[in-house]
Amino acid sequence: MAGAPLEVSVAVGLLISELSKEPWKGKLITFGEKPQLISVEEYKNLILNNIKLDTLKYKKDQ
Repeated sequence: MAGAPLEVSVAVGLLISELSKEPWKGKLITFGEKPQLISVEEYKNLILNNIKLDTLKYKKDQ
C-alpha cells in the first residue's frame, strides 16, 4: 500500500488514537510486515514535521 490509501489509513489511525480512551489512547498500530503497537507521543515530532512538509508541498503545487 502506498500513496493516498496509506496516507488515509495513517490519518484514520491517528484520529482513532486521539479519540480513544485508555489503554488505547495515544497508541497506533504500524503498517508493514511486522506490525507493532507504538506510542504516538514518541513519534509526535516526526508526525508533525511530516504534516508540515506535506502542507508546504500542497501549497507549492497550487
